[in-house]
Formats: sequence, C-alpha cells, structure tokens
Amino acid sequence: MSNQKVYLSHLDGLKGLACVMVMIGHYIGVYKFAEYFPGDFVGFDWFLNSKLSFILDEQFYVKLFFIISGYLVSKSVIDSKSKLMKKCVQRFLRLGLPILFAYGIIWLIYHTIGFHTNETEAVVLNQWFQTMYNGAFQFVDVITSPVDVLILNRFEWNAPYWVLREMFYSSLIIYVLSYLLVIIFVVFIEKSVRKIPLQHSQNTTQIRAVDVHHLPVKLNPSGVMPVIFASVIFTVPSFIAGLMNSE
Repeated sequence: MSNQKVYLSHLDGLKGLACVMVMIGHYIGVYKFAEYFPGDFVGFDWFLNSKLSFILDEQFYVKLFFIISGYLVSKSVIDSKSKLMKKCVQRFLRLGLPILFAYGIIWLIYHTIGFHTNETEAVVLNQWFQTMYNGAFQFVDVITSPVDVLILNRFEWNAPYWVLREMFYSSLIIYVLSYLLVIIFVVFIEKSVRKIPLQHSQNTTQIRAVDVHHLPVKLNPSGVMPVIFASVIFTVPSFIAGLMNSE
C-alpha cells in the first residue's frame, strides 16, 4: 500500500484563496478603518456597509483558513511518541521558516528604505499602524523570530503574526489528542471482552474457591493477526500494478 499523502487540491485552493483575501482585506483596512482618508472611492463606502461586505472581510477568511487547516491537521494519525514528536517539529519548521524569511525581509527594508507607519498613521488616523514595524530591529531578532512568535508570544514587528502562534498551538493540541485517542481506542479494543453467562448444574462437582459465572471472550481474540492479513491484502493491488508497469 502506498504511503503517499493524498493531495487535496480543492482544499489547498481554498486555503490559498483565503490567504489572498486576508491580504486584500488588510490592505483595504488602511482605508476601511481610517478616520480620515484623502479622496473617496465611488461606491466603496456603500459596499462596506452592505450585506456583501463579508466578501472583503479579512476576519471571515481568517476563520475559513483556520477551519480548513484544522481539518487537514486532524487527518494525521499519530500512533507513537516518535511520530508525535516528528509532527510537532515539522509543524514548528513549517511555520517557523516562513516567519524567519519574512522577518529577514522586514529587517532588510527597515535598514534600507525604512518604514513610515507613524507618518501614515498621522495622516489617515488609522490605529492599525501603531502596532506595525515599531521598535529598533536587530539582526538577532531575525534569528530568534520563530521562537519569539510561536512560543514566546512576541509580535513587536507585526501584530498580525499572532495568528501563526494560534495555528501552532492548535496543531499541537490536535496532534496530542490524536495520539491519545489512538491509544484509548487500541486499549479499548484490546481489553474489551464479552461475558457469556454460564449455568452450573447442581449435580456437578462444586467448584473450589470462587465460582465462575461467565465465560470472558475477547472482542478481538485473534490479536494482531487481522492487521497482518489486512496489510498483506492491501499490498496486492500495488504488487499487481507494479508487475503491469514492469511489463
């Protein structure tokens, strides 16, 4: 049986759409949450106040992204401590490396052309800019950025990074729950018995010590044999396909 993961292109497409719409929503937020903005977009204010405003609502797409990511993470079956640790490390690297790259870009811009969030906030009166790219950024902050964001809950450079920390801890919780559920299920199946009642005739010899009133029959009396035979059966199609391809 192939161990390759099934690629769910439709869900990855929805995640990509959600990411793009979150980016657009934050960009539009410069105008949407500003107390003053020079000029006006024809019909834009009407659109933001209509029932269709959710189309450009970044919060809606953040929640959509969380739901899809949680579903994909929950599909992981973790049946050992080594796999649990491997999944946690992979999740940290999968989120930490993009953070490291993004912080490197921010550090480069900060020390070349610089950010002008305070000047922009003074013009448009948008409090968003008060929480973005403020402070003295050193290169060591770039190196420690994955740990700062995902573990230490520090977002001095960009407040929206809070979402990555929530994703990381949510993934860890799902992995641990998956591992515990597998253990509970295996123990339940292994320890489950069906008690068949027994009736002793009065003419038989009395049983010494404690009388046995039922016959315990395990729910899975064959042990690991079904798993062995199932794995063999699942390898048959791939074996046949390999023979056909070799010909």
